[in-house]
Amino acid sequence: MDELSAFTGAPRQLISMEARLMEHADIVFTGGYELGDKKRKQHDNVHTFGCGVEFEHFNQASDPGTIIPPDIDFMGRPILGWFGVVDERVDYAMVGEMSRMRPDWSFAMLGPVVKVDPNLLPHSPNLFWMGSRDYQQLPNYVAAFDLCMMPFAMNASTQFINPTKALEYMATGKPVISTPVRDVVRQWSDIVYLAKTAGEFIAAAETALNEPDQDRIARGLELARKSSWENTVESMQHLIQEAIGKHERRSKQKITPLSEAELGYQYQPTPGS
Repeated sequence: MDELSAFTGAPRQLISMEARLMEHADIVFTGGYELGDKKRKQHDNVHTFGCGVEFEHFNQASDPGTIIPPDIDFMGRPILGWFGVVDERVDYAMVGEMSRMRPDWSFAMLGPVVKVDPNLLPHSPNLFWMGSRDYQQLPNYVAAFDLCMMPFAMNASTQFINPTKALEYMATGKPVISTPVRDVVRQWSDIVYLAKTAGEFIAAAETALNEPDQDRIARGLELARKSSWENTVESMQHLIQEAIGKHERRSKQKITPLSEAELGYQYQPTPGS
């Protein structure tokens, strides 16, 4: 789902452990297209499946009857919002710059702060670091957003991401603005506004707010409606059955046990995008 070896603090053994896993895997799935292109150099049966979305769940954000929580409803409009993990993949300095450029706008950042010193996050009266919210509550919060943001940092940790939140944002019927990470550009340039800098982000936001492109929004809604997890699982199951049904397959090779030193490897979970 991501190139975790590129993340800050990733264990040195991660690359060799992944190579060992792929040596014996009959089939490999990747959650992003850039990642799939890279893994095809290591394996001859790689399939890329992009994100899925629970359309009906997130589409509640477009329902006028959806209740907006009081801890966001008080903010001045327009509200530019984000939900997701706040870590090295987020250009929080750019978000801080945008909040200073538009002090009459509100910037709502929902999600836990992970592997980043909270003391380093920028602060201003119109920038709100709101912490985690339950998945079931997300449509209520997004109902308050005027725009959905994906201000990803352009660094090694975002080179291969295919953000799940993109389709979730699209399902809400809100305009979406993102920095130009590769998979976003590759898949959704006709739906998502792209911006490299704080100034470009603000300009795109003003366009989306003042001259909403209903065609972009409609394309996003239609794509999200078709991108169910159920369809993805059905396709993956078919490919799995095909791969394990072959007489000659990688998983039939003898697997050499790990040494004591190799067993000392400690798995470090990293939240997704």
